[in-house]
Amino acid sequence: MAKKVAFSGVLSALTVILLYFAFVAPSGKLSLYALSSLPAAVAVLEFGIGAGASVYVVSSLIAFSITGILGSLPYILFFGVYSLLKYYIEKSGKLVLELLIKIIFFNMLLLIYYFISLKLLAMPIVVTGNMLYILLA
Repeated sequence: MAKKVAFSGVLSALTVILLYFAFVAPSGKLSLYALSSLPAAVAVLEFGIGAGASVYVVSSLIAFSITGILGSLPYILFFGVYSLLKYYIEKSGKLVLELLIKIIFFNMLLLIYYFISLKLLAMPIVVTGNMLYILLA
């Protein structure tokens, strides 16, 4: 039990550090947000979904208190949730079904993030060129 709590704490700290770097970095933000979702996935693989959820919740709260809504919203609404959903999606064992469900969840989470950022922050995400077709696919 103590090992699980300590490991979850270290992974939460690593997540917060990566989220802070994503907030202050002038470029490479998307890569850092994607990397910040990996510690929760590692916690799920090592100790189960409860540890992964605790890493996600703790790091979301700490990142929100440090970076505010702008720095933590991509992780809270998209990257962190997706790392936990991936665990349940990949239980079926059917590759085609897994890919279809992942694409559906990816697009749903991205649309939720888009509408929340549009309404809450009054900051529309500008989609240019072929990206619109990728999002609608």
